[in-house]
Amino acid sequence: NQGKPLWRLDMRVSRPVQPPLLRVACSAMNPLIGLIKPHMPQRLLLAMTMATAGGLAGCGLRTPAASTNEVFTPRETYGSEGPELVRRNPGLQDEFASQVLDWQQRAQVWDALSAMASGSVYRLKPARDGLRFSDVPRAVRNAVQQVEMALLDTTHSLPRLDLEYRDRDGLLATLMVTFHPRGPLVNVEYAEPSDDVRLPRALVRANATRAFDRLRTTTLESVRAAAIASIEAEGGRVLGSWEVPERYTFRIMMLDGQPAKLDVVRAPSPIVAKWEAWAGVFPDEESADRLGKAFLNELSAWGRVPEMPTEPGIFDDSTTR
Repeated sequence: NQGKPLWRLDMRVSRPVQPPLLRVACSAMNPLIGLIKPHMPQRLLLAMTMATAGGLAGCGLRTPAASTNEVFTPRETYGSEGPELVRRNPGLQDEFASQVLDWQQRAQVWDALSAMASGSVYRLKPARDGLRFSDVPRAVRNAVQQVEMALLDTTHSLPRLDLEYRDRDGLLATLMVTFHPRGPLVNVEYAEPSDDVRLPRALVRANATRAFDRLRTTTLESVRAAAIASIEAEGGRVLGSWEVPERYTFRIMMLDGQPAKLDVVRAPSPIVAKWEAWAGVFPDEESADRLGKAFLNELSAWGRVPEMPTEPGIFDDSTTR
């Protein structure tokens, strides 16, 4: 920091705050009514309720303390050592710690930050289809806690394009192209591995890797065309191709020690994700159903959180996910 203040902007809108006396009255009213209700005539109780309704209309409304923009002194914030602590670290002053903005101030901050950015500026938005596939891992972490289970490990498989072909000698092989964020990864597997296939396997891999490096944009069709050309350059003949979508597999343990599993597969818009849950050595449909519902609830909740638009899946036709 080098003595400079730290600013953290809390992008919430200020709301009216209950006066302290009203908060005390609200907290005391419910127990008081509960105490005298059994001993009060119904008409008198109704009149008392109507009389207090207007004065205590704000009862139950709780506003975060930060929205008051109230500034505490260093001693109130950190105790007796606060003044010296803040003197050494000015950024710890409470006035710099939190600032709740109204709508006009939010617009000013947005304009200031946008002016410093180069290129397009994207606003935070909820998921367009209600769900985001990128939210799957954290949705599962929350869901297993709700159903009293434990997450043991996670397996993440990136999307892949597989092409089955026969090489110049008629041997059956598969070229697998994994869509990694840094670029396509290539692998070749033969149906019957042997020392004789090492050279043709290496040649196809080298051709495909060079072809993918020359691609300006990595789309499904451009990768498919480059892969087919790489196979045919070595005398091979493509028999067919298919897409393998992105997948998460979560290994879970139930409260009684029984195993469970949740398998989540990416799907094109607007479905976004498909999943299947298993529970118990012997199928426990009730527990599996609870796990699946908890996961859907959490995934939907995360989808409502505004975030930066993310890249679409390689097999998606949509522009944002």
